[in-house]
Amino acid sequence: NKNIGDMYDKFGEELKVTPDGDYFKIKVGVNISPVFFGWAAGYGDELQILAPKDVKEKYIEHLERALEKNK
Repeated sequence: NKNIGDMYDKFGEELKVTPDGDYFKIKVGVNISPVFFGWAAGYGDELQILAPKDVKEKYIEHLERALEKNK
C-alpha cells in the first residue's frame, strides 16, 4: 500500500484501485516493453503482474534473461 502514490503518478488520478487485504490491485493499459518491465522490476517483490497470462510470462522471461546475463 505504500506504493499507491507511485501508481497514481504513473497512471493518473482515474486509476481504479481494488483493495485486497494488505495489498491492492489495479487494472491499467500499458505498452509492453523492456522499459515497462524495468519499471516494474524496480519495485522488486512489491509488485506483481497478475494478468494477462502472456504478459506475466513475458515479464518472467525478461527477468530470467537479466539474471542469466548477470551470472
